[in-house]
Amino acid sequence: MTRQALCCAVALALALVAARCQPVIPPIDPNPPPAPTIDPPAPPPVVDCETAGARLEALQCRTETGDPLWVSPLGESFADRCAKELAAGVAWRVDCLSQLDDCANVDAAVRGEWCGL
Repeated sequence: MTRQALCCAVALALALVAARCQPVIPPIDPNPPPAPTIDPPAPPPVVDCETAGARLEALQCRTETGDPLWVSPLGESFADRCAKELAAGVAWRVDCLSQLDDCANVDAAVRGEWCGL
């Protein structure tokens, strides 16, 4: 083998080794798959303060002292007080109150700890 052929063979061998040492980068897909979509949770049913107050009255729910919960001692309806509290940022769960089946669950329902389940 001539010196020139030997140099070419060594150069070829080095080129092959160098080619294997480089990282293989996969081609970029021009049409990537769509990103997975996550459905947002369903909003709670729309129940207003009027419905919750009507439920309290239908069950005849009262305070420990016997005052009705559907109307204040000053005559303000539950619906009016509830609307004011919600507007002020109080997180009453009127959707849970509207599902009450027992007045013993009123406090838990207001906080959303009991919701007709």
